Amino acid sequence: MSNNNLQKVITLFQYMYRNTDEEHPVSMARILKDMEEQYGLSLSDETVKAYFRAIREYTDLDVVQTQRGRYAKHYLTGRLFQKEELRVLIDAVNSSMLINEKNSRSINKRLLSLASAAEEKTVTRNALGISAAKSLTNNTWVKISAIEEAINKNCQVSFCYSRWNSEKRLEKGKEHKVSPFFFLWGCDRYYLYCYENGKTKTFRVDKIEKITLCEEKREHLELGKRFSGRQINDYVAQRIDMFDGEVREFTLLIPEKVIGAYIDRFGKDNITVLGHQEEGLMISFRAAESDLLFGWILGVGVKKILSPESFQERGKEILCRCKDIL
Repeated sequence: MSNNNLQKVITLFQYMYRNTDEEHPVSMARILKDMEEQYGLSLSDETVKAYFRAIREYTDLDVVQTQRGRYAKHYLTGRLFQKEELRVLIDAVNSSMLINEKNSRSINKRLLSLASAAEEKTVTRNALGISAAKSLTNNTWVKISAIEEAINKNCQVSFCYSRWNSEKRLEKGKEHKVSPFFFLWGCDRYYLYCYENGKTKTFRVDKIEKITLCEEKREHLELGKRFSGRQINDYVAQRIDMFDGEVREFTLLIPEKVIGAYIDRFGKDNITVLGHQEEGLMISFRAAESDLLFGWILGVGVKKILSPESFQERGKEILCRCKDIL
């Protein structure tokens, strides 16, 4: 195929990609008219059909003819993403706190270019608005790249772990020197799973600042290799907002109507229904013990915490501290 014909095929492909889909086929007469008026290309029916064959041959897409005869229409099918898939992707980008507003709009624009013009209007009209809690900057990706470099070079990293102050600004916090293992995605944020001072820890990547690669090699690499994909999922599910704590077996008596909230939070496979009682439903699950877990359980609904004893005592202490709040 000559360069001239190749350019015409590409132009026709771009026209079909943006102007047609299953719900918006176009006639041959319309194609010929638009190609001449919009691109200055004078084509014949047979030339367009030959170019359609080239599109089928050299791409994973297809040009479908709706019917035969003078009422035949054509549209491009086989796009990388369906309209419904694009909507989910755009909603995920818009609601992600990892991606700032400027980059969200840029990513969405590129995603929408994969749809037809008609589909783009539908997706844009029905998509979620951009989250108000988005990151103020996009340097989380830069931090991830720096830590990945340390992992690839098998060296430790040092950083400052920031915290929010009363002026709503992140200020310099404690310095850490860790052996980075891998990243976790949970609660709409990236976390660094690493080793420091005799135990494994997680740190929110967006709160890590001033990353420096150290000369020392990473320590206890076996602790970062002990997880399978399923175990990583369990690790995230067992921690409320990724707060660390010793993982224990919990047994609760709960109102039966809130069982769905527990399943959604800790996973169906991690919830065991031990039986129905007159007062409610007895369940057990594994989770990391923390004050935040107690607050979550209290908010969702619980009739009695049956075990472990350490959690019962923790709950009594929390409620004692809270008695003067109201």
